[in-house]
Amino acid sequence: MVESCSEDGSSTMSRLSSEEEMKLMPVETFSNAPAYRTHNSQNPRKKWTILAISVVSFLLFLTFASIYGSDEVPKIEEEVEEPQFAEIRNISTYQEPERSCGKRDEAANMTIWNDVVNKTSNLTEDMFTIAIQTYKRPTQLKKTIQHLVENKVPSLYEIVVVWNEINVEPPSDFMSEHGVLVRYRRSEKNSLNQKFLPDPDYRTQGILLSDDDWNYNTTGDLEYAFQQWRRAGMHRLTGAFARCWTLNEVTETPIYSFNCKGQDTYSMILTGMAFTHISYLEYYHSEDEIMTSVREFVDESFNCEDIALNFVASMLTCEGPLLVLGKDKLDNQHASSGISSKPGHILRRRRKTIYPRFSSHTERLTLQQSSALQMSDHIPPPPPPAPPLPASLHKSQSTEPQLKLKVKSTPEACFYQPSKPPAQTDLSESPIGPYFVYGTLMDPNMLSDILGLEKEPKLRLAKIKGYSRKLWGRYPAMQEGPGDTEVNGSVYQVQSIAHAKRLAEYETNSYRVMPCHIHYTDGNKPADELGSIFMYVGNPRDLCDGEFDLAQWLKRMGRFSAS
Repeated sequence: MVESCSEDGSSTMSRLSSEEEMKLMPVETFSNAPAYRTHNSQNPRKKWTILAISVVSFLLFLTFASIYGSDEVPKIEEEVEEPQFAEIRNISTYQEPERSCGKRDEAANMTIWNDVVNKTSNLTEDMFTIAIQTYKRPTQLKKTIQHLVENKVPSLYEIVVVWNEINVEPPSDFMSEHGVLVRYRRSEKNSLNQKFLPDPDYRTQGILLSDDDWNYNTTGDLEYAFQQWRRAGMHRLTGAFARCWTLNEVTETPIYSFNCKGQDTYSMILTGMAFTHISYLEYYHSEDEIMTSVREFVDESFNCEDIALNFVASMLTCEGPLLVLGKDKLDNQHASSGISSKPGHILRRRRKTIYPRFSSHTERLTLQQSSALQMSDHIPPPPPPAPPLPASLHKSQSTEPQLKLKVKSTPEACFYQPSKPPAQTDLSESPIGPYFVYGTLMDPNMLSDILGLEKEPKLRLAKIKGYSRKLWGRYPAMQEGPGDTEVNGSVYQVQSIAHAKRLAEYETNSYRVMPCHIHYTDGNKPADELGSIFMYVGNPRDLCDGEFDLAQWLKRMGRFSAS
């Protein structure tokens, strides 16, 4: 087609003939240049050089950014991130939903709290210390200590007696037959605050605060209470005596309630027998202004130290305490004198001046209510509700509280069943001869102490077949096992019935002497012979898998191996 101009200047198109239309379009050419222009041979090299320089520069930039820029990013994050209160709840094996902690940051000193939690985090977590405060009650104290050391409590590390009779020399420290150190700590002054003093020699995170008259039964309940504290109570006070605050409807002031009558919740655990994490003791004795005021008030009134510690725990965790009861009755040495037995003790605790003194800002620092109860070693999560009331309550009432009915209606099989030790074997029948030992008795020094030997006893290396060794707390426990299993240990030749009796007394009724076939591994003769072994006869549910380390046990006990 060909464009032409019309007379009025507009363009028109006319179709050419088919031959003209099919002709090739003329192409302008030059004789002194190629029809297609290309770059010279050096241009591709320049391109690759530029590309390589770009890649290297980019890599160098990333390298410098990773080296010099890494410190800057966390700094920005640290400035933006707000500090948080350290949580002890994370140590417990039972994880609960976290609760809002209200205005804790307005009452508690976060810096002090986080420091003490960090300070105590390296202490032993799987054992506990008993701290007993006493003052001029030697008879009750002696009975209480005898009760605590007469049976082997697997997780008990030591007993510390807080001696408040400052003008009287305390008795000497001693080691119990079960390897528990009993030491006396002389107080600087006669103060109820001394029981909460964080002893620098404490080696455990768990501290059982105790008076010199009440205690859990040591045949099973004490160990059970400690394990429940580890499971669900490390961030709260855990014990056997619950108390409540009730509100005076007329004056709208809080009143200390002894018996929690008609209530399904409680807000305190008395520290006459309560497990606590050592961090609370550290904070209680810190330089925090509230704690200083509280300690001064306790010294002035010589009362209410247990209420004070409950306030501290509630303030730092915003949770209530945990009530734990054993199957057996509590051990009571029937103290006839003491602060709680003096006239006016309950009245002074009920005075409205106590509560405001501990909660000078009551909107920020209050006691938390709780309804949790631990009574069984078969506890489905979450921990079962219904705290029981003291047994002496409501005997004359026809209508019982709902929580007491819950406890009564619970099947017996659901409650904690501590191991019932067998009847004491007649020690006169204790055999003499070779004894296969596999735990603490493998230490010659321990044998010497128990038997009163003048010379170091001789032991032979040996093994037994068809047995399995587990752990009962920190102590080994022997049970029957598959026929091909072997347990290594040592053999000691018991020469007299008196020595056999002493060994049986040391092992307690949780173990019983049984016959066994001994295979010696020292290459001497005889190569094997019949002998005796202490078999575990307690509750098998109390056992767990693990290996007993004699060297570690001796180190924990402050003893030294003869080897």
